[in-house]
Amino acid sequence: MYQYNSVSNEQIMITIKQLLNNKDNQIWSVEPKTSIFEALKIMSDKEIGALLVLEEKKLVGIFSEQENTIQQLENYITGTYR
Repeated sequence: MYQYNSVSNEQIMITIKQLLNNKDNQIWSVEPKTSIFEALKIMSDKEIGALLVLEEKKLVGIFSEQENTIQQLENYITGTYR
């Protein structure tokens, strides 16, 4: 990720650590049995783009807005959209 120096307009690369230091330290997760609607509501309420999917405290996946959007688009294209 890049930031721009507003004075010289030069590109400055920031590190992941710097990015995370500006974020909330809360980690949000759901279980695999969580409905897509519920997961999307949590992401909307918390203003986040992804949730960890945990089963018995073990990471089994990541659910993201992008993943949901792609799935909905595929369903629409194939005629299986509901």
